[in-house]
Amino acid sequence: SNSFCTLLGALGMSGLTCGVTGCSGMVMPLAAMPACDHCKKPHCIAHRMPEKHGCGTAAHNQAQMDNTKNAAARREEAKNASNADARAKLQKKRDELARERQKKPAAKKSK
Repeated sequence: SNSFCTLLGALGMSGLTCGVTGCSGMVMPLAAMPACDHCKKPHCIAHRMPEKHGCGTAAHNQAQMDNTKNAAARREEAKNASNADARAKLQKKRDELARERQKKPAAKKSK
């Protein structure tokens, strides 16, 4: 552990502790642990989840906003898809009726 701390110091990464008050856990920058998207602080493995370090509400609100945006996009896609389906059915019916009209033989005139 001491050699690891020495290595971190040599890399200029010493003093990286968890952003939770009272936690002395080390943040592992070599493991590419990103900082929290909400509070922008680095956290140890025990506190990496937003709910564990106090950003649970912010994460929940962000997830709801993302879902709302996605739902609106999904509704628009479904609307466009149903319009496209309706157009395709209408074109199919038109083509079918046109073929039926072409099949009818000309009426023979009786003498």
